[in-house]
Amino acid sequence: MIGVARRKLHMKLGYALPTIDLHADFSAVSRLPDRLDFSPRSEELGRRSRLSSEVSSAGERRSRVGPKQVLVDVAETRFIAWPDDWRARIQDTIT
Repeated sequence: MIGVARRKLHMKLGYALPTIDLHADFSAVSRLPDRLDFSPRSEELGRRSRLSSEVSSAGERRSRVGPKQVLVDVAETRFIAWPDDWRARIQDTIT
């Protein structure tokens, strides 16, 4: 969603993206061999953003999982603001 691989985020940029809250909603049962489609999106954008994934099959919503995550500067051990280009990509996915 932010366009940066986790490996680069952690190893090169020195950032972490911890989950500080997690919400899951299951609205329908999925069974084998259902084909599941995952659609990442954002529901909130601020210092803490809820980056969710909706799961559907044949157009029917099955579940939604929404971790609330923050961007952390590992060396400083503090929350930091989303860089403008990352914020723009997240903003494009807000539902």
